Amino acid sequence: MITLINDNWTFSEYSLDGKINNEDKKTNLLEPEQFFDLAEKLTYTHIELPHDWMIGHTKELYKNSVGFYKKEIIFSEDIFDRYIALAFEGVYMNCGVWVNNQLAGKWKYGYSNFEFDISSLVKAGKNEILVIAVYQNCNTRWYSGAGIFRDVNLINSPATHLVTDGTYFVAKKNDSDKNLWQIKLSTEVAENCQGSKIQFFLNDSKTNSNFFSSPLIQLENTNPKNNQQVQLLQFEYTVENPKIWDIESPDFYILKTQLFDDNNNLLDETNQHCGFKTIEFTSDKGFFLNGRHVKINGACHHHDQGALGSAFHKEALRRQFQKLKDMGVNAVRCSHNPPPRAWMDLADEMGLMIDDEAFDMWERPKTDFDYGNYFNSCWEKDVTNWVRKDRNHPSLIMWSIGNEIYDTHIGNGYEITKKLYDCVVKNDPERVAPITIASNYMMTEGAQNCASLIDTVGYNYLERLYKEHHNKYPDWKIYGSETGSTVQSRGIYHFPESLKLVTFSDGQCSTLGNCTTPWGAPNSQTIITWERDCNFSAGQFIWTGWDYIGEPTPYHTKSSYFGQIDTAGFPKDTFWLYKSEWGGKNMAPFVHLLPYWDWNEGQIIDVKAYSNAAAIELFFNGKSLGLQKIDHEKSLEPFGRWQLEYHKGEIKALAYDENGKVVAEDMKKSFGDPARILLEPEAGDYGKLHFIDIMTCDKDGTLVENARNYITLRVTGDAKLIGMDNGDSTDYEEYQSADGITHTRKLFSNRLVAIIKENSNSKGFTVHAASKELPDFAIRFQKGKWETCQPDNSLKPQKDYIPSRKIEIIAEGNTSLNQTNKEIKVTCKVLPENASSKEINWNPVLKECVSSNFIIVCDKQGEGSGTETAIIRANGDGECILRCTATNGTKLDEVLSDLNFCVSGFGNANQDAYTLIEACRCDGWDESKGKPPICLESGISTRTTGPNWVSFDKVDFGKDGSDSIHIPIFTFETEVPVEVWDGKPGNGTTYEGSVPPSNGSGKCLGKFTYKHESIYNTYNENIFTLSRRLFGTHTISVVFPHELYFKGFYFDKTPKATAKLSALDADVISGDSFTKTEEAVEKIGNNVSLDFGNMNFEKPTEGKLTICGKSNSDNNTINVKWFSEDGSTRTDVIEFPHTQDYEEKTFEIKPVSGNQKVSFVFLPGSNFDFKWFRFN
Repeated sequence: MITLINDNWTFSEYSLDGKINNEDKKTNLLEPEQFFDLAEKLTYTHIELPHDWMIGHTKELYKNSVGFYKKEIIFSEDIFDRYIALAFEGVYMNCGVWVNNQLAGKWKYGYSNFEFDISSLVKAGKNEILVIAVYQNCNTRWYSGAGIFRDVNLINSPATHLVTDGTYFVAKKNDSDKNLWQIKLSTEVAENCQGSKIQFFLNDSKTNSNFFSSPLIQLENTNPKNNQQVQLLQFEYTVENPKIWDIESPDFYILKTQLFDDNNNLLDETNQHCGFKTIEFTSDKGFFLNGRHVKINGACHHHDQGALGSAFHKEALRRQFQKLKDMGVNAVRCSHNPPPRAWMDLADEMGLMIDDEAFDMWERPKTDFDYGNYFNSCWEKDVTNWVRKDRNHPSLIMWSIGNEIYDTHIGNGYEITKKLYDCVVKNDPERVAPITIASNYMMTEGAQNCASLIDTVGYNYLERLYKEHHNKYPDWKIYGSETGSTVQSRGIYHFPESLKLVTFSDGQCSTLGNCTTPWGAPNSQTIITWERDCNFSAGQFIWTGWDYIGEPTPYHTKSSYFGQIDTAGFPKDTFWLYKSEWGGKNMAPFVHLLPYWDWNEGQIIDVKAYSNAAAIELFFNGKSLGLQKIDHEKSLEPFGRWQLEYHKGEIKALAYDENGKVVAEDMKKSFGDPARILLEPEAGDYGKLHFIDIMTCDKDGTLVENARNYITLRVTGDAKLIGMDNGDSTDYEEYQSADGITHTRKLFSNRLVAIIKENSNSKGFTVHAASKELPDFAIRFQKGKWETCQPDNSLKPQKDYIPSRKIEIIAEGNTSLNQTNKEIKVTCKVLPENASSKEINWNPVLKECVSSNFIIVCDKQGEGSGTETAIIRANGDGECILRCTATNGTKLDEVLSDLNFCVSGFGNANQDAYTLIEACRCDGWDESKGKPPICLESGISTRTTGPNWVSFDKVDFGKDGSDSIHIPIFTFETEVPVEVWDGKPGNGTTYEGSVPPSNGSGKCLGKFTYKHESIYNTYNENIFTLSRRLFGTHTISVVFPHELYFKGFYFDKTPKATAKLSALDADVISGDSFTKTEEAVEKIGNNVSLDFGNMNFEKPTEGKLTICGKSNSDNNTINVKWFSEDGSTRTDVIEFPHTQDYEEKTFEIKPVSGNQKVSFVFLPGSNFDFKWFRFN
């Protein structure tokens, strides 16, 4: 029999010394037994399983450490001649299990279930279980958590028993009679089953009524053949009119298997989900469920549960699944690892189809310490356990043997694919689900060869290949295993919507639909409509439904931005776009309006409305702004959009059906500062878990949608506070309370969730909320119902701080500046007025979020008062933004407030060559390819355009000049070519397939090779020396013959006086005869002088001058004349003897200091070629 043993464990965490983690930069894989002797020396605390020790230190979510778990189990005297085992659903990762100080076994993969036979290790009385798990970073590409993060069961059965996951159920529809189904049942019995009996039951999961019972079957054989310890028993039956499992009516059965001895005493029993359904993937029409065409509208889903970390809670997953279903999702891909048992159970129950995935890597590790190090020795048992565990579930529609596996492109991926495929078939011989792989290498021959071995072919972000491969491989059954990768932060809006940007100083992504990744789809509507219109594709799984901890692309923060629901469980605006198209008319009519309505007066605001209705009409302060019809079947933008100027009041959207009847409405109103706290328990039955949504409203009851107040929560009574989350990737406050009673977190976009776990006694509990200078609020849960109650006012806010939520910008005049309107006065005001910090940072920026010099902030007044004024003065032509920000004491700008400016009539401002000129500032590019899109940190990506070039006008090098350029690049290659040009690229560029621009008469300053190891999403610099030094203003172009990410460039600022200067760099060249060539001043004759001004020797020179020249006569006498700022002069005379070619010669001169003009004067009779010089 199986007993859950999650309670009464103790735990200790041991921090690893980083030095032993990666010795001499070589991967040093540690083993659990190396830490066995430490187990008795540590201090332990009481915990319950499942448990994730990493989530307890949010600022160190990937800490190198070892977890120690202990539990005492007591057995009676009758344990002998029995099968005793420990069954773990998942331990992350690299763990060992000891029983009474004896090693029971080790397991490497953190996501697969395993079972250790401990029959010979246990004794009557007390037994100690010790589990040691080793966490070495980096071992995953996302947040894995660490520890015994899934259920643990104790198996205590007779020696003759049912083998774990040994029962296999297959149901196939009768070809001749649609009401009849053939079922095949097989089970495995361990040890000698002579005289044993077995019986199967199918019971309705909802009513528990019996649908089918097999006869009580006498097992005939004596000893297992070939001395095997397990006997496989197989049976076939026919049933009539079973309930069919479907996403719309998820009816399933509980398969009960009972094993009896010869006296009909029950020996063992198992209960598993099973069901009746048919699935079919076709190459030309997509996917069919129970004979009905269904488009897979799926979401990829990682395993963490926000504030709960990776410690699995079934009811928290129920909430996640329910919100996905509310969005219109009908399938989930368990990316990228086997799920716990309850995951599949819930999918059966809730009507979600599952793409069940095994691995994120094979032989080739993706990170230093990941499973790839153990794959070859472990894959077979991991695949076996995975398939046996999940094969009976009706929700299963695919087995995925890998995600983005590099081995399929390079290496022996073909052989591994075949081995994995065969192992799945061995454990699912009746093929209840097809086998697939999710590939982002499907453009390569190797990946296509691997795809030829599998049943359905998954594409990650390669929709562009669908039609080509559909024609090339007409039998392939194609679907999008991973699509989307748009990024969005709930409640954050960066205007205008037309700006596609992910480089804002708040570390957030706009949820207007204008943020994506270089490899991802342009926006959510593209994801939806492209798949909608591809008839042969089975469907797609978007990345992702929910946010998850880790992979915070495009920033370096805490959690992802990919989801349509944040880690706290609050939907983002795109949630309703998916709901409108995926849920469609199957959902009740709705309309969702965005954004909230609290901006700067006169600011231009993009407004959108998502609805499953036929038309939407927008009203502003009661006036209609027009009705827009929505074509959900054909439109590429199936929603309403408007653009209007902000003024206080309200916007309202009305949704109409095909007959013009109003079926739904939504409204956004202007609001004031927070006046009250709101606590709203979420609807839904989540067992002992309760999710409380926390918000604030103003004095009129309107939600303050940009509030960031700190909320202190206290739970008293028969429950404990187990987590709080606001969904903000930039917030590193702890998720969990230290005492399970009180905790404080900050609102993000006016939302915060508290997760409360009710104790088994169900005596009720109270939730009490407090925040600085707001009235307390409390609710009580009693007898299954929530009610408001009187707070006792004893709770004091733990944070004595009120964050700002908005900076209101008021312009006293027209923000279009010109020669007649050169400046205006601007006032900025911090809200709420009682904010603890009154900081206002004034930042002129371009729309690309990089600094702008088009306007200058002058004469600031009232700093630190909460109301500041400044004069905004025109400086150069162009459009820019006055962005006022506040950090609220964090590292990022939490509050952004914008006012647009347009400047004309002043001419273009120069760009400083000595500070980073971000790539997004580019002024020119290959028009045939298009402008490279903006990507990481204000850079650009040539991923979508292919090879390209970009140019930057009016780069100002000043009088000193420079020839040393820094170029930061991110690429997946270790070497890529780069060219730098003065002016736009001309003839001579090696840029593949390029047609030089019509005005491309620039000069190449160098063709270089960028070299650096590839570090994901990280720019790394190379420094290149150009062929000549640049002075004054230039157009700089950079050519990229290969795909890469380019952050920008900057030059080293070095004194002109001590630099290597070309003779061509002279300010003035005068005299009787000389010729300028590409590299030198040649044929210098009588009375020629080369003048170099601004030679500022801040420190005295050593008195040496090096000249690179060619003396075409027996000797050339050169007078080096010095003209000091104080009016004094001096002359150094040097003799340059005859040379056959250019040579470098060093001459002794008198030391020099101060600001000088230097003239090289050539006397009559000279015949000299002058390339360069340097004062040492």
